[in-house]
Amino acid sequence: MLCRWLCAIALMSIGFCTQSSAEDWPTRPIRAIVPFSPGSAADIIPRTIFAKVQEQLGQPIIVENRPGASSTLGTAAVAKAEPDGYTILALIGVSGHRDRDFFAEALRAWRAER
Repeated sequence: MLCRWLCAIALMSIGFCTQSSAEDWPTRPIRAIVPFSPGSAADIIPRTIFAKVQEQLGQPIIVENRPGASSTLGTAAVAKAEPDGYTILALIGVSGHRDRDFFAEALRAWRAER
């Protein structure tokens, strides 16, 4: 599970690494669109990461939730945004139904340790 967290963090930081090479970026706040409901794991994880990233960038990252249509609405909003690097998509795969066997196995292992 730790590996999944690290992979998610690494994938989210790739966009910042490529954009940060420009000397004059960012000069204004960055808008991050999360295509899931507020308070979900797919919302909390990016907010936690962006809190640290905005300290390094020196500009605020405004998180905007756009849930609906299995993340299509939020993704479409980013696709239609101006391609200036100030609108990013915060998409993390934390769906429990896809990893049902993984979580069940982790729960069995945890119970066996007790």
